[in-house]
Amino acid sequence: MEQLTDVILEFNAFLRDGKGAVTPLSVRIRHPTLGEEGLSHSCIVEFPFERRKPFRISGVDAQQACILSSDFIRSMLEGREYTVIDRDGSPVPVPDVPASFAYNVQGFGQARRRSARRK
Repeated sequence: MEQLTDVILEFNAFLRDGKGAVTPLSVRIRHPTLGEEGLSHSCIVEFPFERRKPFRISGVDAQQACILSSDFIRSMLEGREYTVIDRDGSPVPVPDVPASFAYNVQGFGQARRRSARRK
């Protein structure tokens, strides 16, 4: 079984600024976990280009936490004079977390099954 702290998205590319300087870009998003209160899920986002300390991105469920984590990375890069590029210098998009990971969170599937039984 997959560990809840496993990396579910690892993205390595480069950033090219307006002057042509290139900087490595590394992003990791970890599997969403259920919060202590059981009311939300969150992903740990490692984005050392922005800051050393990882970010915690929360959503109402695991799927939203995954979507918001990818959106967060994109929003941090938008509006700046950077282009995300691959090794060859071609522009590349920041990928989304695969949706299938959102449904493998312990407790998430159980909550969905319980609510389905009530109907």
